[in-house]
Parts: sequence; C-alpha cells; structure tokens
Amino acid sequence: MSTRFTCPTIDFVFLQDLSGSFTDDLPILKSQIANVIATVEDINQNADFAVASFIDKPNGVFGAASDYVYQTNLALSSDNAAVIASVNALSTRSGMDVKEAQLEALMQVALRPGEIGFRADTKRIVMLSTDSAFHQAGDFAGAPANNGDAILDGNGVGEDYPSIAQAAAALVATGIFPVFSVTADQKALYQTLVNDLGTGAVVVLSANSSDFADAVRVAIAKACGHVTQEGTEGTDDMEGTEFEDGMFGLGGDDRMNGRAGDDLVDGGSGNDIIKGGKGADELRGGTGADHLDGGKARDTLNGGLGNDTLTGGGGRDTFVINPGGGSDTITDFQNAIDVIDLSAFHRFEGVAAVTSALQVGTTVVLNLPGGTSVTLQGFTLAELGLEDVILEPFGDAPVAANDIATATANKRTLIDVLANDTDVDGDTLSLVSVGSSPNATITIKGGMISYKADASFSGADSFTYTITDGNFTHTATVNVTVLPNLIGNNLANVLVGTQFDDLIKGKGGDDTITGNDGNDTILGGNGADIINGGLGLDLIRGGTGNDIITAGPTGGLDFPDKDTVYGGNGNDQITGGWGDDILNGGRGRDTILGQQGDDRIFGNGGNDTLDGGVENDEIWGGAGDDIIIGGTGNDQLRGGLGQDNISGGDGRDQIYGSGGFKAGVSDNDTLSGGLGADNFIFLLALDQNLNGDDIITDYDITQDRIQLDGDVSVQLTDTLAGVLIEQVTGGSILVQDILAADIRATISGLNEVL
Repeated sequence: MSTRFTCPTIDFVFLQDLSGSFTDDLPILKSQIANVIATVEDINQNADFAVASFIDKPNGVFGAASDYVYQTNLALSSDNAAVIASVNALSTRSGMDVKEAQLEALMQVALRPGEIGFRADTKRIVMLSTDSAFHQAGDFAGAPANNGDAILDGNGVGEDYPSIAQAAAALVATGIFPVFSVTADQKALYQTLVNDLGTGAVVVLSANSSDFADAVRVAIAKACGHVTQEGTEGTDDMEGTEFEDGMFGLGGDDRMNGRAGDDLVDGGSGNDIIKGGKGADELRGGTGADHLDGGKARDTLNGGLGNDTLTGGGGRDTFVINPGGGSDTITDFQNAIDVIDLSAFHRFEGVAAVTSALQVGTTVVLNLPGGTSVTLQGFTLAELGLEDVILEPFGDAPVAANDIATATANKRTLIDVLANDTDVDGDTLSLVSVGSSPNATITIKGGMISYKADASFSGADSFTYTITDGNFTHTATVNVTVLPNLIGNNLANVLVGTQFDDLIKGKGGDDTITGNDGNDTILGGNGADIINGGLGLDLIRGGTGNDIITAGPTGGLDFPDKDTVYGGNGNDQITGGWGDDILNGGRGRDTILGQQGDDRIFGNGGNDTLDGGVENDEIWGGAGDDIIIGGTGNDQLRGGLGQDNISGGDGRDQIYGSGGFKAGVSDNDTLSGGLGADNFIFLLALDQNLNGDDIITDYDITQDRIQLDGDVSVQLTDTLAGVLIEQVTGGSILVQDILAADIRATISGLNEVL
C-alpha cells in the first residue's frame, strides 16, 4: 500500500465452514485460495496464512457426534504450498440444522493467538467462508452461558453460543478484522453482523477470480482504513476530492481520477484508465490492461496483472513491477529521477534484468522471470544502470544443505560444510555457530568444522551448524558415521572393523584382527597375529611375527575381492581367498595358498611353500629352497634362487628353471609339469650358476615343450636316468626317462654341439 496508507504485515486466517450445506461451495473456495494468497501478497509480500474450520456443536440437534465447534488445521505459515494443501484437504461433514457455529469459531480464533501463531504488530485478518446463518447466545436453551474462554466445555456442548458482544470484545482484544466470504443470499445478514460487531467486511464468494480478488482487496483496504469510495462490478466513472482519497473501482473498465490530495486509487479488474492528479498518489491497476498516469508530484504506479501502460508525469516517480505482472511499458522514464521497484523479485534477478537489458530501437527492454518485462520508451542502454532500480535490499537467505561425514573415534576430522551450501546472490558465506553433541567435541576451525568423537564412541551422531551471508542465516544438520578407533597397543588386542573402509593397526602383541566389509588397510605390527581381511579390496601387512593371514572369503562372491597381502618377517601362513590376489610372504618360512582367482604369489626370502590353488596364477619363489605348486589352471612358476621343487599341476603351465642368476649359489631345481601341455623355460644366457643341475621329472614328449633362451651351446647325452642337456660352460638339465633322439624335436632354441 501507499506510504500514506500504511498497512502492517498481514496475518491472514482462512476460517472454513465444513457443514454439509457448504459441499457445493467448497470447490469454489478451493479454486480461489491461490488467487486470494496472490492478492494478499500483492498488498504485503510478508503475509503469512493459517487454516481453521468449524461445523457445529455435536449434541445431536445442532450437529452430529463427529462435528465440532472449532479446530486449527494449520498454524500461520509462510509456506504457501502447505497452506493450499491444507485447504484442499478439507471436506464437509454434517451440520444438522440451518445455522452453524460461525460466531463461536470466530471468537475461538481470537482467543487462541498462540495456537494460531499471530506475530507481533501485524494486521490480523480472518476470512470466514460460509453459506448459512450463525448461531448466537440463546439458541442452545438450557445450557450454561458461554464463559468467553478458549476451552470448549464438553467439546462445545457444555455451554451456550457466545453473544455478538462477546465475539466483538474478543476480536477487539486480539486486533482481528473479520472478512465474511458468503454466498449472495447471506450477504445482508452478515453485513448486519459487521455493523453489530463494529468491524469487518463482507465479500460475495464468486467463481469469477477477478471479482473475488477485487472483493478481497477492498476488504483488506477496509481493514487498513483506506476506503473512501467503492465502485461496482460494472464500469464506473469515479472522481476524487481535494483530500486524501481511497478509491476502489472493483470490476469493469473504470475511469478514475484522484484529483488533489495524496490518493490511493485501485482499479481492480478490467481495463482501467487511472489518473492520480495532483498530489503524491499511489495508483494500482489491478487485473487487466490498464493505463496509469501519475500526474504531478511524486507518484507510485503499480500496473498489477496484465500488460499495462504507465506514465509517471512530473516528479520523482516509482514504477512497481511484480512477478507475473505481464509486459508493462513506461512512457516517460526520467533518467536519474524516476526508479523502477524490482524489490518483489530476488535480488539477483533484478540485477540480471538490468545487466542483460536489450536495446530495441528507441526502447530498452528489461526481462524478468515469469514472463514479466518492462519496456522504457525513448531510453538507451547507456543511460540504464543499477541506480535506476530498487532491488530487494538484502538479497535472499543462504541455503545450508545437510551434510554426511565419516570420522574415526578419538581422531579429529575437518568437515567442509560450506562446500555444498549456496547463496543465489553470490554473497560470501561463513560459519556463525555450530551445535553440540554428547559424543564429540565440535568447534569451528579455519572456515570448517572440527569434529573429534570421544574415544569410546562409535556409531551414528549428528549436530547442527548455522551459516550467514552477512544478512540472513540458515541452519542445517551434519550426520556423522563414527568408526571405532581401531588402533591397538602392545597387548593382545581383538580389533573388529566395520562395513566402511577401515584403518586397523595391531601394533605390538599377538592380535586378532577382522576387517569385515570395506576396503580396509590392516597393519598387524609385531607379534603372531591372526588377520582376516573380510570383504573388500584389502591391503594387509602382517609385520614381524609368525602371522596367520586370510585375505578374504574363499568363495561364493558375486564380485570377487582383490586383496594385497605382505606377510613381513616371520613364518607366515597366508590364504588368498576368492579373487585375484597379490600375496607376498616376505622373509621367513612362509606357507601361501592362493585359493580361487588369478593370483600373483611371491615367496621372497626363506624356504617357502607356495600353492596357487585354482585358476591361472603367477608364482615367484624368490630366495630359498621353495616348494611351488601351480594347482589347477595355466600357471607361470618361477623358482628363483635356491633348490626349488616346482610342480605345475593341472593346466598348460610355464615353468622356469635355471634360476641361479647369482654366481656361487647352489640352485638345483626339481621341475614337474603335472597334467597338461607344459612349457619348461630356461634363461640360459642369464644363468650365472654354472654348477646348477635341474631335473624335469615327468616330461611328456607328446605335449610338453622345453624352451632354451639365450643362444647358449648345449650337448645332449643319453644316461640311465634320462637325457642330460649340458651347457658347455657348465650346468645341466636332466630330463628323466627320455632319450635325446625323442626330445630334440620338442626343444626350441636348441643350439646343440655334436
């Protein structure tokens, strides 16, 4: 409203008759709720809305047993969607006589300011919608008089209806202005009630949205004391006075002239022609394609809905543009004098409209959301700047989004909660405060939140935090999953991981460690540890000591694990489980079983026993006298230094002999291919162990093959034990139970000296 016709922030209550007679009219009301909300917010952007209802006393005469005198369906809310949903959820019931409990319900709203949620210093308007007459004191004969309090004795049947005087006193005490939205046949009755109450207005419930919006607008103007002239739903010619007028045209294509004085002129619906005349006027077009002319002095022009033409005239004028207002044209915008009020839009939307404005011929066009635009005639982009508009002063509040974090007990975790928080105006966000938790110490540190859970706590935790953009604040919640502190000591610890990615440290002592689910890192430390990685892609280090390590489950997984295990120092027992594992025994006499999967197994130092298990494995014995078993599958087996016993098992294996790559080391390997067509490979050029004698125990000339790499000269000699393949520089390979004549064709790389 005009600064001369001030109206406080509005608290608006929809009070609805749900008796059976209103069944036909309730859909009309529901169809108008969004329209009413828009009308109220066009007058006051900060309006809140509540929903309440009534039927009648459930005494079997006035109302059925399921009826009621009053109830609050929704307390005051700024969530328009929730308000509309609350109204749409209403349904009619019974109501057994002609009259209903309108007067008592209205008084109950006045008696329950806390329940309704009335804010301080607001204009409180209650729109009561009904199609029937009202009960009043004396109608409930024999019942005690109504005591005028908020307690409905016996659900309303323990006392009479209130008198009009009681209701009027309650309305005055709470500062409520009632608006009776009634069917046409009830208009006269409720106009009399308004007169008796000494306050209020009557509007006719209409399916015509523009008519109903006009009526509600006038009712609010009356609540704020602004009406001096009221038109009709037809075409009116209205002339103001020399004083301050409040003129409302309602429907029709009206011609309105405020004349002298600081006037409020509201055209309502229709294509109106409105002139302010002399004085600092506020002109409102309402619905339709209106022409507004401010005249002399400092005027405020608001075209409302529709494509309007606005002429400020003399003085510093303000042109108000609202979302969904249509395409307005300002004919005489004066640079550095007039201003365009875009404060109903988000601040960033107003800024964008100015910075992205278009020059179209001799006009400048500002485009805004919702199909709204403003055309400035006879203007240029060079003249346009942010100084020509009024923006929403503080911008929009920031939005703090809820966060999810994972922490470890007794370990500080920094949570960057601002990373997913936003501010549409681009303002810098900062942390204002952080909530508390009985399970942790929480502080603000360097623009982030420092979270440290108590040493004994694990599980789900949460806390709140608040951010600011310098003007507004917003609060969100951080949900934290606290993992147990899985750090042992020098004792024999039992450490059990979680379904998450754990870091588990056994340290000293003979520990029992279970990783469970997740991609875990497990460090056994010193001691003879028992470690089971569980599900997930685990990294396991046994450390010093004779450890028993199981990388993961041994079968039955849809997605096999791929674990990496280092046994470390000690005589370790390592089982790979289900998946393509990397298993490293480290120093010591280790026993390693690959189990299922294409495993890579390293014995390293020590006399190790290495078994690939099922599928296609790669095994390196390393230093020491190793026993290497390929198992099932097409394996690659390398003995390395030491006198190794290598067995391929089932499958087409590649078995490497002559592993003496270091001079002076005894390296006499025993090689068995097992079932399948095997390939025995000897890297003769790299073999510095010229005294090593390898043996192949089960060579099958029908399918096995020998590969001699390095172009080294050899001699083939038949012996009682088999054919002896000797390097001329030293070292030999004995192939048992085979003759030279038979084997020559199965050797590749043969450089024979006869």
